[in-house]
Amino acid sequence: MSRETPKIYDTPLSEHDCQIFLDFYTNFLGQSQDNSLNLLKSLTLMRQNRRRLVIHNVMTARKLAEEIFSSPTDREQILTYPSILENIWQQVLEYKRNYTENNLPVEPLQQMVINYFSQIGATNKKLKETLKKAQPIQPKDKFNLSIAFAGTGELRQQKRAEYQWLIVALVDRFFLCILPADATDSTMALGKLRNYLNQMFGAEANNIYIEFFVLGGGLLKRTVQVELSGRNPFFEVNFASPDSMYSHQIIIAHHNAKFNLAYEILSAEFPVETFFWETKE
Repeated sequence: MSRETPKIYDTPLSEHDCQIFLDFYTNFLGQSQDNSLNLLKSLTLMRQNRRRLVIHNVMTARKLAEEIFSSPTDREQILTYPSILENIWQQVLEYKRNYTENNLPVEPLQQMVINYFSQIGATNKKLKETLKKAQPIQPKDKFNLSIAFAGTGELRQQKRAEYQWLIVALVDRFFLCILPADATDSTMALGKLRNYLNQMFGAEANNIYIEFFVLGGGLLKRTVQVELSGRNPFFEVNFASPDSMYSHQIIIAHHNAKFNLAYEILSAEFPVETFFWETKE
């Protein structure tokens, strides 16, 4: 498994970073801000310093990148795993360094991308089939939440536990991981999710390639309704100029996408509950 470790030294996005991101996401990847999952996946890449640099490099060499990733399908497949764009672009740069002629032929690079995605497709076929059996909230966590949501007395309401939640994506599936509110290491959610998936995969667990996108999180508590709030300090984007135009646009889009995904899972798993979150940061 490739596991993302939180790095507190990932720097905040500048207004220029945000402008580059919107161009990358909307124009290069061809994605809509209404696609909550792909928006959050892309922001996960942009949050990380080294992958942010790759995105800048790709957009600087935009014409070459558009030739290499020649179809919309290729570009969307970049978001299958967090490492894809970085791995491919490293090979592109190596190819450029080793090619001494004036005109760089792109056909070998295009074929490399085709082969790369073909291998990923073969790997993901079994993965996606197994994931159909996985629940979006792990059974033990769902049971704990159902207890926290139960009852109507005011005293019991006050005593209900709060929880942290973290949205984690694997390929085209996303999961809501639950931790106690006082948990100091949110990476343990990834370990819990991996252990749960290992049970799904059984004997094939060590042969299945897993690479998580960690999309963000917050707090959950029950009052009259279930309130979602906050953010995860390790796994969410920070902004150097949050009131600037592009930064503010991304903040709002990120906020809506994150809580929409959390709501999608929770409302399906707990259809009788009412969920609430602030409509802006």
